[in-house]
Amino acid sequence: MDYIETKHVAAELKRRLQNAFPGVKFSVRKGTGTACAWISVYWTDGPSTADVEEFTRPMQGMAFSGQEDRYEPTHNTVTVTVNGRKATGKPLVDGINIHQDVSADALKAAAALWSSAHDGAAPADGIWSDACVIEGHTIRENGAPQQAAQIAYDVVLPQRWTAAQEHTARPAVAAHIPKQREESGQGPTLTHTAEEGTTVTGTRRGDGAAAVLKRHGFTWHRQNQYWYVPGSRDSEVDTAFMTAVAADLTAASLTVTTSHEPPRQPFEEVSAEAETDTGDSARTAAKGMTRTAHPGAADEEAPEAAALGHASPDEQHPDVSRAGHADSDRMLLRIDSVLHEGAVTDDQGVSRDAMRSVPLAEPTEVIHRYTRARALADGALVAVDTDLAKEAGFRVPVALTSAVWEDCVAWSDEDSAQQVPQDERGRLWDVLFMSRAAIRRSSGGGDRVTVDLRRVPRNGRARHARGVQLVFAIGPGDHGEPVATIMQPDED
Repeated sequence: MDYIETKHVAAELKRRLQNAFPGVKFSVRKGTGTACAWISVYWTDGPSTADVEEFTRPMQGMAFSGQEDRYEPTHNTVTVTVNGRKATGKPLVDGINIHQDVSADALKAAAALWSSAHDGAAPADGIWSDACVIEGHTIRENGAPQQAAQIAYDVVLPQRWTAAQEHTARPAVAAHIPKQREESGQGPTLTHTAEEGTTVTGTRRGDGAAAVLKRHGFTWHRQNQYWYVPGSRDSEVDTAFMTAVAADLTAASLTVTTSHEPPRQPFEEVSAEAETDTGDSARTAAKGMTRTAHPGAADEEAPEAAALGHASPDEQHPDVSRAGHADSDRMLLRIDSVLHEGAVTDDQGVSRDAMRSVPLAEPTEVIHRYTRARALADGALVAVDTDLAKEAGFRVPVALTSAVWEDCVAWSDEDSAQQVPQDERGRLWDVLFMSRAAIRRSSGGGDRVTVDLRRVPRNGRARHARGVQLVFAIGPGDHGEPVATIMQPDED
């Protein structure tokens, strides 16, 4: 296959960005010298970096692999127009850097929000400020000007961009709704199932649904063409949330259809019903543990189990279908079989917690393992604050091994005086943020991913961040519930 020169890829990228975000001025530049195969994109205010990355990622010919510590081909292809002729080939682009700038007006608005939360004080240099909450967003402990900049990126710019989109879409809605209703006869469908999570289908470009759904946390699935709520798979329906979304869509002059599965029965009810039918309470308890850990899984005869999270192809890798999770699902069911044996045994000394590293045993063999609750009590694991984990995007309990905590999180006032000013909450946030980023970049084919983190070593001397690799693993907890653990590569 032919290769497309970097300059032609840059021109095509700029054209796509201008078409996708009308009214926003983009500067797309090709590098020079040793960076001649790199592209840089600059813009002020407007869409988020995540929005722009949806267009830059498919145009990269190479991508850095943290696990292999090298650049590897992406196998992307791009079609461009050169001298009036279409050409398709592999992009000669090693990477694309994106830079979102903040206008003076947006910074001024952010400074006003900061002042309102600090008794009217100005965010001047030299002021160190505690963490605060602005418009529902947690602003990390930092210098006052840095906090104002975070407010601009996290609060001001998203609000302004959403408002601009709504303003642009409103005339289009009035013009196209009658025609769309004549053609389709129906509007969006809001659905929740344990397997697919909360999704919206049946929307059309310019119908006004996009702004509403983004405001409620929905993400557009570019490959399968529907809206979804990240992390909503394998969870009970949130009827209040669905009612609020449906109400806002209706207010936007859309006809909404809603549907969801009935709430799952508690384990005790399922157990009692099955025991009445079969008389086998031990086997029933085993099946109940499967339903508790993986609500999408049926009995042993079912060929597949539901995935733990809403690990969509867009969230992890644009070219990976849900079929890629089959191996992981089968692994979860194999783990359940170990849990079943522990559940039905008469030996009271057997732990009910079987970690993923435990080899599968014969049906008569019982496996004993150190429980997660005991590890937390002993200090071998350190639990992450639930609110902080949710803010970072995790819907399951997260814990760090004591070794990871000591190396990447632990920090004291003495450390700040000897090395650089930092705090434990900020360092913990870095671990969670990079773990989430590693999950989004992964192919979704297993139960663990490698996390590349840069942190300042706690050795009394270092003043600059250095790289370290961690492992993020998800598996069953003491009672079959999904839990996450962040550990060092040589730990299990």
